[in-house]
Amino acid sequence: MESIKDHVKRRAMVIAERVELELTVAGTEYAPMERHVFKCTKNNTKAPKEKHVIALHREIGEGDACKTVLKMLARRLKEVAGHQISSASLAAGLKTLAVWHRCINSGDDTFVTLCARYPHLIESPPMNPAGQMYAAYLRELLSSFSASKHAYHRETGFEDTRMRRISNEMVVQEAQLVCNQLRKLAECDLQGGLMDVKTASATQYCINMLILDAMPLFKALSAAIDRLFEFVGTLPRTDAEKMTKLFNNYVKFIDRLTAPAKQADFRPEVAVPLTSFDKKAVREFLEFLKAAEAKTRTENGSPEYFRALADSAVDATGPPREAVETPETRVPTFSMDVRPHEPYTLHPTP
Repeated sequence: MESIKDHVKRRAMVIAERVELELTVAGTEYAPMERHVFKCTKNNTKAPKEKHVIALHREIGEGDACKTVLKMLARRLKEVAGHQISSASLAAGLKTLAVWHRCINSGDDTFVTLCARYPHLIESPPMNPAGQMYAAYLRELLSSFSASKHAYHRETGFEDTRMRRISNEMVVQEAQLVCNQLRKLAECDLQGGLMDVKTASATQYCINMLILDAMPLFKALSAAIDRLFEFVGTLPRTDAEKMTKLFNNYVKFIDRLTAPAKQADFRPEVAVPLTSFDKKAVREFLEFLKAAEAKTRTENGSPEYFRALADSAVDATGPPREAVETPETRVPTFSMDVRPHEPYTLHPTP
């Protein structure tokens, strides 16, 4: 529990920071936005306040304000790293990344497209390991969006995933992007030693945000796997081998995502207030993971069966593997060409 001395010290730092902010931005055009960024990422023990996050969402939807919000978030991330390192300042770093994440997921693709041009701005300081893991995931998210021009983590259940509508060639490419994004997400073990009273709310809020992304990402990858079962045997050998590795990672994701999903917290003070994040959605996701695991244990859905299909893939530089002639498979042939008549010679018997 936070001591009275630590509490007073932290509150004094927050007040000093607020005074400095007002002296800097008061009366300027962007003062309201600066206040919203500060208030939803300030150095306290609570999760980001929703009314300020919503205010930033409204600003993002208004043309050139996207660039301004991006600059403010990047500057704020550096500011929280500059304070004396304490659990509270670590929480402020996580809150800044979570608010950035919320802004990426809001509205249309305008803000995420802008952020994808400057992924290097999302860089958490080395002394914040949880922030580093979270920032690495956000950079991978932006990299995936930049390559596919589609935000798979924002898909909803109201329409079928894009993975079922694109060509086979694009499935091979974009399935790897989704897999990479899920790998970085699964690496975000945010609890560790940071789940103390001063960082618990911010950390749990970030965990909930990651669960929110994991649900559509895994469903998109599952759709890609369903399609790969249909055509993996027709791919070039190099692509087929890549898809085999992807399927093996898919099987591992089932276990790696089940544990975080069970950590979902729906208390008002830490829950992400979106319709896509509730007890029903998380329960259905856990059931989806369980069904995916059961399918991988069937005869026609196992890694061995997928590997067998991939082994029949066509080599891009030669014939199929089965068509390569070996001494054991060589078949005798004969020619139908007419050969010129050769005179028959009698040899005397000795």
